[in-house]
Amino acid sequence: MGPVLMLINRNFSRLWIGQLVSLLGDFVFDTTLLLWVATVLLYGKPYAPIVSSTVLILVAVAAIAVAPFAGVLVDRWDKRRTMLRANLVRFVLIGLLALVASLPAGTVPIPVILILAGVVVTFATAAAGFFNPARIVLVGDIVPENQIGKASGLIQSTMALAAILGPPLAAPLLVTVGAQWTLALSAMSYLLSSALIRSVRPAPADVRSVTPDSHQAEAGRPGMMREFVDGLRLFRGNRVLVTLLVTTTFVMLGAGAINALDVYFVQENLHAAPEWFGLIGAAIGVGALIGSAAAGILGDRFGLARTYCASLLLASGLFLLYSRMTSIGPALIMVTLFSIGLGSLHTVSTPLVMRAVPRSHLGRVLSVFSPIAQVATVISIGVAGALVSALPPEFRISMAGVEFGRIDLVFFGSSAVMLSSAIYAAVTLLGRDRMPARADDTEPDRVETAG
Repeated sequence: MGPVLMLINRNFSRLWIGQLVSLLGDFVFDTTLLLWVATVLLYGKPYAPIVSSTVLILVAVAAIAVAPFAGVLVDRWDKRRTMLRANLVRFVLIGLLALVASLPAGTVPIPVILILAGVVVTFATAAAGFFNPARIVLVGDIVPENQIGKASGLIQSTMALAAILGPPLAAPLLVTVGAQWTLALSAMSYLLSSALIRSVRPAPADVRSVTPDSHQAEAGRPGMMREFVDGLRLFRGNRVLVTLLVTTTFVMLGAGAINALDVYFVQENLHAAPEWFGLIGAAIGVGALIGSAAAGILGDRFGLARTYCASLLLASGLFLLYSRMTSIGPALIMVTLFSIGLGSLHTVSTPLVMRAVPRSHLGRVLSVFSPIAQVATVISIGVAGALVSALPPEFRISMAGVEFGRIDLVFFGSSAVMLSSAIYAAVTLLGRDRMPARADDTEPDRVETAG
């Protein structure tokens, strides 16, 4: 592999590129499916938005439902093989949908296509629930301890980069070559990703993840629920894990309001045309990319806990400032800076968990965070949408001499929720950078007592 693509080491470079390819496939698939439903299958139908919303709900439900089982099984299974199997499942599912899309119109009734799409979305999301925690554990196996922060930053940057490139790629492909070829391209991305991941070779002398599944004795193994509960026990008395879980919940409760209301904020508060909403989304992606790249390096240099607290404080304060914007130019700057803080926050949280949890329990601990974040996001979107819908557009209220409209009032409250979690994190986490580099696998219940 050429020097330009050499990131940390050869194994990580291959894993990084493999993840980028699969993430592009994810975003192309998600965007293609939503556009295909809205502009082709149900074009002009008044119930099309409900169907599109159902797709998003299925994604959330599948992620929440599969997480506990995926966490336990990822801890049991070979990590590289788990990722390869998840990619194979997604290739087959999306390839089947591409095949159906290639049939002449009317061959398969639209309701059947919609049901099939729902099944594909559900099980593809479930497969991703296995792929993602296995990838995180594998990163810890192939990256030196003193570069875990940098590796996490590169992984988060990949997600931001895929979010920037994937949707703009899907839309023109759908228009020019049709849904069948766009879906086929998405399916093929998982095969290419697998070819790269297959070439990752952790050192057998140092890493247990290369042990074949067949070599892991199942006799006498406790049940899945007992193993999952065993993972939950790690949160008891573990200040780092509890803090990260609490702050993750509060951040998603606060930041979720942007997903629900930002398109209306652009029009009502920034007095801009709806087309500017797309640029706001791009600014969020760019900020997340910068924050992810910077945070990995800063975390390794200044400490993960310090970087986490600073990122959370930065994101909270800038979200508050963003809520007070009244024109599009300053708002673009503010939302980019806000996203830098948010991207940095997500980046350093992963190595913090990796240092606080034994590798043998890492999969099931990681599986706790995803459903909690999903539930908090859904609650935030629902509450924010309901509050704003209950108030007329001309709503105004004055507090301490500051005037608020209906949307910036919700944003202000959301930023206050995030700010409270920043204060909590500063109290509980600062000083934790002195903790051991890696939790002792043999004593999971005594993790993170230093500091």
